[in-house]
Amino acid sequence: MRMNNGICPKCGSKLATAIESESSSDGVKTVRYVSRCRGCNEVNIIEEVIIRRQGNHLEILLKK
Repeated sequence: MRMNNGICPKCGSKLATAIESESSSDGVKTVRYVSRCRGCNEVNIIEEVIIRRQGNHLEILLKK
């Protein structure tokens, strides 16, 4: 899905921007910035950030 001025290209409803996060049992945290259609619930991941511990350091990966 492509963002078109806040309008869903699939159904024409307004898009809402949200931040979702999840943690896994191995200590990896994933944060996603998404746009979600209020009408058809289509989801587009705008950006994804993955955070994991590597010894005494944190590793941060950005996916677009």
